[in-house]
Amino acid sequence: MKRLISLIAVFEAFALSVFMINIWYLALLNGQSITLRIDAYGEMWVEYVLWLVLTPVLVLGLHYTVEQIQSPE
Repeated sequence: MKRLISLIAVFEAFALSVFMINIWYLALLNGQSITLRIDAYGEMWVEYVLWLVLTPVLVLGLHYTVEQIQSPE
């Protein structure tokens, strides 16, 4: 189970990084500013619940990943 949570967390961290790089790049192309709306299609509460669930998974999974790297079995 620890291995699965670690893999999910690494994938999630990668996906969030790609998302943030894309936002930064769009802002660069758009003259240094963009407007990001999370309620354009009524998905605000779905995203809120996903963040509530995925944030602890990210933190715990990255902890397990670091733990695994520091003490390989």
